[in-house]
This record gives sequence, structure tokens and C-alpha cells, in this order.
Amino acid sequence: MAVAVIRVNEYLKLIIPIYYLTIGLLHSTLDGGDSQGIFAG
Repeated sequence: MAVAVIRVNEYLKLIIPIYYLTIGLLHSTLDGGDSQGIFAG
């Protein structure tokens, strides 16, 4: 069971940044393209 928990933690470390990146990309496109959102600087 401990090995499974470690694997879940490793997956979360990978999934969470990707999740937030995709959410940011979706919001930036919905807000009007590349000029806004996470690319605004």
C-alpha cells in the first residue's frame, strides 16, 4: 500500500501543473486569445 501512495504522489506532482497549465490556456483563449491570460506577462 505504501508503494501505491508514493506512486499517487508522483502522479499528482505531474498532473497538477499540467492541469493548471491547461486551465490557464483555456482561460486565455476564452478571454480573447494570446494577448491576455497567462501570456500577458
